[in-house]
Amino acid sequence: MFHPVRTATASAGLAILTCLLLPVAGAQGTQDAAQAVAPAETPNAEDAYSAIIGDYQALLEQDPVAPEAAARIRGRTAVLADTGYGPALNLLAVMTEDGLAQPANPEAAYALFRLAAQTGSVDARLNMALRDLWSLDPARVSEGRSTLDELVVQPDLPDGFGAILTGYRGWAEMHRPDLDTPPDPETTRGRLETGLAADPDNGWFNWAMADWLSDMPAELQDRAAILDHYQRAALSGQGRPAWIAGMMHLNGDGTPQDAQEAFRWINLAAIAGLDDGVISLAVMHAVGQGTPVDAERARALYTEVARRGNAHALRGLGFMLIHGEGGPADPPYGVALAQLAAESGDELAIQLLDQLRPHIPDEPSWHDQVSGARAGFLRETGLSPDALYGAQTETSAAPVFMSDPGRTAARTE
Repeated sequence: MFHPVRTATASAGLAILTCLLLPVAGAQGTQDAAQAVAPAETPNAEDAYSAIIGDYQALLEQDPVAPEAAARIRGRTAVLADTGYGPALNLLAVMTEDGLAQPANPEAAYALFRLAAQTGSVDARLNMALRDLWSLDPARVSEGRSTLDELVVQPDLPDGFGAILTGYRGWAEMHRPDLDTPPDPETTRGRLETGLAADPDNGWFNWAMADWLSDMPAELQDRAAILDHYQRAALSGQGRPAWIAGMMHLNGDGTPQDAQEAFRWINLAAIAGLDDGVISLAVMHAVGQGTPVDAERARALYTEVARRGNAHALRGLGFMLIHGEGGPADPPYGVALAQLAAESGDELAIQLLDQLRPHIPDEPSWHDQVSGARAGFLRETGLSPDALYGAQTETSAAPVFMSDPGRTAARTE
């Protein structure tokens, strides 16, 4: 019934919006899209949508996704959405947010979610609420929580949806708390347990439950249970829980110490795009922890995150360049990166530069090389000193929900 991915009635305005979101496929592509949902082939909207969502799920399993197939499915969805059918509007919003067959456009996706919600789509209202909660804007977070509160008491919810909504209320209380009215901890736990009973592998519910259990007094914590919840969250694609699970394996926290198992989970965190995951993976390659020593790989990983502006990675890459680890030495470039890290507040970079200072040549030409390397790095990456940061504040995208009315009805019968 529910398809987590990663993952107004019809009007002239809606027609214009969905046409603007159609892929640029030429006249033949447009004809193919229209024919795909012609009345002779699809007797009603539910059947048409059920066919589309099945093809969409199959498409997402392809690696890589075929551009032509993506354009066709998006076109079919847009044609159905243009009739004002809420589930299709919701799916088109998902495609627009994810960048299927077109560049990702979160603002246009949110507008489509809103249109879908106006048709009565519970999925779209939940998707809007989750994006409001993910926004980190206090007003939107409050709006998102209010929407969840309204949805959970809405009559005639699809089977199982109430439990999912309750689980997200628990998640919001853990990860987007209202500081003016802190929730009762046991109520939050009960809501998370309700969500997990309905969807045991939900990454956000497991992550929130792991954090809830970690907030208990140390003597009452079940570290093995905490690790299990973090790992379940990691398997859904969540980078931060994967990194935490890896560090627990590395430190023997709730499980026997196992560097190879730690490497597995930290690698998942890196795949998810978490800076700490990529950096920890670099360290493990550099020192041979859970994997053979590979300084060249470590240097490449540091480079990946340093170019995003992460101060820790700038410091790590800088000192590898200074000492010629994992590739040719380039001390001026290394010092330039270490200085950028120090200026952004990295305490270890400040300390290491203090230790290095007596060994830096006091020559104008050498300092000119450092200045040139610094300017070159900022120019190549499009960063500014103000854009450098000490740690990521958010890595996960909001989840999406899609119901399949046709399949739900078939099961009910």
